[in-house]
Amino acid sequence: MTLTNLIKKQLLFNKKISNVTVCYEVKEIDFNYIDFQEEGLYCAIQEWISKYYGIALTPIDVKYDRVKNKYIFNIPQISG
Repeated sequence: MTLTNLIKKQLLFNKKISNVTVCYEVKEIDFNYIDFQEEGLYCAIQEWISKYYGIALTPIDVKYDRVKNKYIFNIPQISG
């Protein structure tokens, strides 16, 4: 499942905005290519949407794996 579809499903899961379609075009992302993880982008966008619209979304559990030298994002699957 793509990040866009996962965000869309989570937003539609929230009954406050279940009949609204919101589309954003991300034109630029400034990040360090060495440290970039796609899952982190999902979490950042989800947090922004949550704060901007005042929606209570489930926080993502994130842990750092020192052996792999990367963050592990436990992103739940949204049914529906």
